[in-house]
Amino acid sequence: MSDMTALYTKAYAAAAKLRETNDCTVKAVAVVTGLPYAEAHALLRRYGRRPGHGMTAFGPKGYHAAIESLGFTVTRLEGHALNRCKTIVTLGRALPSRGVFLVLTSSNRHVLAARGGQVHDYTAGRRHRIASVWRVSRKAGAPPMPAVSPTVVPVAFKPAPRRRAVRCSGCDRARVHRYDYYCPRCGRGEN
Repeated sequence: MSDMTALYTKAYAAAAKLRETNDCTVKAVAVVTGLPYAEAHALLRRYGRRPGHGMTAFGPKGYHAAIESLGFTVTRLEGHALNRCKTIVTLGRALPSRGVFLVLTSSNRHVLAARGGQVHDYTAGRRHRIASVWRVSRKAGAPPMPAVSPTVVPVAFKPAPRRRAVRCSGCDRARVHRYDYYCPRCGRGEN
């Protein structure tokens, strides 16, 4: 975690508070658009993302459509120097100091953001293969970025049930949890 940037670290901490997993799209959208993680989470939830699941890039329910709904354009880079990068290591060296990019890995299972000459993801400096690079830019004459409805607040996952200690009716010893049927000390079953 030492190579992560401040933007990604903030998104990572917000995801940890929500116990969210498989949320690379949410983190990438938050970094690319400048939204806080909770607002990016709410936006993608409106576009069909389920908690703990990934999201597709294309179509009316993809994260490209969600980004474009905020007044951005997402265009694939064809013949650009960044599109010739094979891994995220080489992408990090070739990034211009200005510009915002979405990067899709070759397994099509991970998306990351690059902004201001830095890769904002845990994969920075790693050799994950790149499938495509997309430039994200503000539409000309677009209104200021709309705030996502504050009434839609991401809900944390329900934690696993806590183990509750149960006392033995014979020797009054607390057992490990309520699913133990026999006391380890006296051997009596649960009454």
